[in-house]
Amino acid sequence: MANNVQTVAVAAVWQAVESEHRRIVSDPRSYILPDQRRPSEPSIDSSATQKFNQLLDRQSTHADHAVLYTEIERGYRYLAFTLADHANHRVAFECGYRLNCARTKCLKARWLESRTSFRPLKRWVVNQLSQWITGHMDKPLRILLTAIAVWLIYANLFFWIPEFLISPVHGSEPITPTFISALYFSTVTITTLGYGDLAPNPNIPACRIIAASEAVLGYVILGVAVAMLLRRLTIHPYSAVSQVLSSYEDAGRNALQSLTETE
Repeated sequence: MANNVQTVAVAAVWQAVESEHRRIVSDPRSYILPDQRRPSEPSIDSSATQKFNQLLDRQSTHADHAVLYTEIERGYRYLAFTLADHANHRVAFECGYRLNCARTKCLKARWLESRTSFRPLKRWVVNQLSQWITGHMDKPLRILLTAIAVWLIYANLFFWIPEFLISPVHGSEPITPTFISALYFSTVTITTLGYGDLAPNPNIPACRIIAASEAVLGYVILGVAVAMLLRRLTIHPYSAVSQVLSSYEDAGRNALQSLTETE
């Protein structure tokens, strides 16, 4: 039964992907994904899932969904490689984002199937957080919004926590900051500038811990932003792209032929 599910999943995704591949080859520069062409048109995920349920001809399980999402991931990778080969990098990165979303759904399905192992849950949570915060390293705007959210959250902490800040320039007594001062201190902390005109209260250890945590998050956000930039500059992170494309095409056609012969 496992091999049958695998064959059905490959065939269902290949049918959804093959028509999009023909569109790319005919007009690669202006190609966009189906659900972006018209909002009423189903996405590749939806088309593949609908076809999978039809071909499976029984109630699908979480294990079946894990197999399906694995194949959807492969399908988007196939389209991403094809688009990159035709220099349509914008849509290629969108396909890269969607294949990672499919991987996240696969991990969730595997955890829902077992519910006894901690490892699938951990991997799903990590991937889900990556999707929300960075868009799987393919959505630069999300890391910018994350940085703004961190900046504002800490500024509110600095403003509302009593006696949080001191001004070493005017002595070591706690001050009552304005919200602008709190935003300023949050800025110099997250960017690790540290001018020294404002500082966390040394008599309250939690103040230093909170300020230090923002500085650490600032380094992490900067590192992620640099990694995203390098990812954008690396169009082909894999080798032997042509072999990957041809092997996927062969697998899809063989799966369809196998289902036809079974019928």
